[in-house]
Amino acid sequence: MNRVVNRFTPQDKNLAVNAKFGNTGIKNQQGTSVLKYDTLPIDGRTTFNFFEGASSRNFPFSNCGSDGNKLGVGNTLVVERIYLTVLLKNEQGNYFPLDESILTLPAIMVGELNFNIANSTVLKNFPILSTVAEFNYSALSNSDQVYELSTNIVIPPLLEYIAQLRVAKYTYGNPNLHLRLTIEGSGSIIAPRTTF
Repeated sequence: MNRVVNRFTPQDKNLAVNAKFGNTGIKNQQGTSVLKYDTLPIDGRTTFNFFEGASSRNFPFSNCGSDGNKLGVGNTLVVERIYLTVLLKNEQGNYFPLDESILTLPAIMVGELNFNIANSTVLKNFPILSTVAEFNYSALSNSDQVYELSTNIVIPPLLEYIAQLRVAKYTYGNPNLHLRLTIEGSGSIIAPRTTF
C-alpha cells in the first residue's frame, strides 16, 4: 500500500502564517535564506536578551541593522535552526569562535532558551544541552551544535522578536568573551520589481 504524505514545507508555513496576519503579498516577495545573529558580552549576567536593542549593536556583534529586533516590510524568517557560539576577542581586537564553543562554559550549557514574537512565547524552556552533539538528534558530527527545530517558527515582518537565554550563575575572568545566538532558515526579502 502506497501512502501519500503531504509535506508542509517551511515556505508553505511562512505563507500560511503571514496570511493570518493579512500579509498576503509575501508570496510575491523574493524567497531567500535568512540568517540573523546577535552577540552579547559574557559579563556575569544570568539572562541574555538576544535581539533586544540589537539596532545599537553593529558588525561584528549583530547583523540586525537599523530594524533591530523586527524584520522590515516584506521580510520574513522561518527559524529552522539555532545555535550558540562563544567568541573571544584577541589582542589585535579580532573576534573568533572558541573550539567546541558552549562546551567550554558549563553555566551556559545548562541554560534554557525562550523565544518570543510580539510578546507571545513560541519556544519555551528549550534546554541548551539539547544542542550538544551527544544529545542533538540532528547533529552530523561530534562537534555539531546546530539544532534543527522540529517545528519551524515564523517571524512575520514588523513584529518584535526576542530570544531570552537563562543560564546558571558563573564567574569568568575574561572580559573578552561574548556569546552569539544565531537563528536561520528560509524566508523572504522585499522584491519591489521582480523575483529570481
